[in-house]
Amino acid sequence: MVESSLAAGIAALPSRSEPGTVDPLSRFYSKAPVADGFAALFTTDTAKCVLDLGCGEGSLTLPMAQRWRSSTFVTVDKDPAIELKLKRELRGAGHTGHQHHCLDALSLDLAEKLGQKFDVLLSNPPYRRVERTNAIERIFVDAGLGRLLALPAETCTAELVFLAQMLRVASEGAEIGMIVPDGLMTSFKNAGVRQVLVDRLRIRAVVSLDRGSFLRTTAQAYALMMRNEPGGTGYVNLHTLDVDGLSQPLQISPQEAARRLDHAYYALRPTQMERSITLRELRAEIVRGHRSSVEVRTKGGFHTTSFPKGDEPREIHLEKAGAGKKTDARAGDILLARVGRSSHEKVGLVESGSSPLSDCVYAIRIPRAWRRVVMASLLSPGGQRALRRISCGVGPRVIRKADLLDLPLPI
Repeated sequence: MVESSLAAGIAALPSRSEPGTVDPLSRFYSKAPVADGFAALFTTDTAKCVLDLGCGEGSLTLPMAQRWRSSTFVTVDKDPAIELKLKRELRGAGHTGHQHHCLDALSLDLAEKLGQKFDVLLSNPPYRRVERTNAIERIFVDAGLGRLLALPAETCTAELVFLAQMLRVASEGAEIGMIVPDGLMTSFKNAGVRQVLVDRLRIRAVVSLDRGSFLRTTAQAYALMMRNEPGGTGYVNLHTLDVDGLSQPLQISPQEAARRLDHAYYALRPTQMERSITLRELRAEIVRGHRSSVEVRTKGGFHTTSFPKGDEPREIHLEKAGAGKKTDARAGDILLARVGRSSHEKVGLVESGSSPLSDCVYAIRIPRAWRRVVMASLLSPGGQRALRRISCGVGPRVIRKADLLDLPLPI
C-alpha cells in the first residue's frame, strides 16, 4: 500500500550520480519509498505489456516489476551504460520477462522500433524544453495531440513529447502514469496545454509529491495518472503523497482542471463553516510594477528587497510626495512580492509617498475600509498558508494575478 511504503520514511537511496553534478540528460532519480508509492497509484490488476519510457537506472521500473511479475517489461533509454545493470537488477528481483531498447525517446521512429502496444505505460521524463521540429509535430498529431501545435512553441517540452510517444504505442484504455513538473500543472502559460490533455485523455488523478521526493532537487513534482480514453467528462481526483501516505481526494471538474491541477490550490476553497472573502469580491485592482531589477538599481524604485524585514512594522513610507504613473506605488496600496522563494512573507501597506515599483511587486488597491482587514488576513497564519499554496514554479515561486484575485482570505 502507498501508506505503508511511505510511512517507512523518505530516506534517500545512495545516488548513482556524483553529488553536486548536473545530469546531462536532465534526469532526477526518485527515492525508493516514493517510487513504491508511485507504483501503488496504478489501478490495473493485470498487465500484459508494461513500458517504462526513459527508464534511467530503473528507480521506477523495479517497483513496477515487483507488482506485475508475470508481465513483459520493456524499458527504453538513450544512455547505453545502463542496460546491463538494469537487466541484472531485474533478474535479481526474479523478473525474466524484460526487453531493453537503447533509443532516443524523442525520435519519430520510436513506435515503429518498439513494434507493439502496451496496456501500462510510465515515465519520469527529463524536464526541459525541446525544439518543435517537423518530427515532433508529427508525433503530436499521431498521438491525437495535434491541438498543441496551435500553442506557442515555448510550451513544447520533453514531458509532452514523452506523453505523445506513449500514446502512440498505448492500447485503447491503457493506463499511463507520469512524473511531471510543477509548471505543467500550475503555470498560466500552460493552461492551453492542460485543456488539450483534459480533452484528449481521462485524467484519473493528480498527486502532489513531497518536495523531497527526488535526489539532488527540491523541485515540486506531480504524479499524473491517466487512461487512454476520451476526456472532457468526469471529475479529476487531486491528492497529496508524503510520509503520511495518500491524502483523501479533492474532486474538481474538467473545467477547473484546465485552470490548475494541484491539490494545494483547491484545498483553499472555504468550507461552509468558514468566513472568507476574495479580492475580486472587494473589486480590488492589482497593478504590477514596470521597472526591471536592473532599472531599480540604476534609477531607484521599490523592489522585493525593500520590504520591511522580519518583525519590523509593515507600514511603508516612500520618499516622493505624489503618485506618478499608474504602476507607481502610492499611499493606501498594499504591496506584495510577486516572485521569490519567500514572496508570501513580503507584505506591506504604503502609508505615505510614492515610488516606481519593480515588476516583481504587486500593488493591491482596495477601498479604505478593507485595507487593514486584508493586511491582517494576508499576514495571518491562514493567509500565509494560502499565499504559499497559490505560488507556483520551480526555484523562485510566482504568484499569479488571477489566483491572487480569487484567493479566499480568512476574515
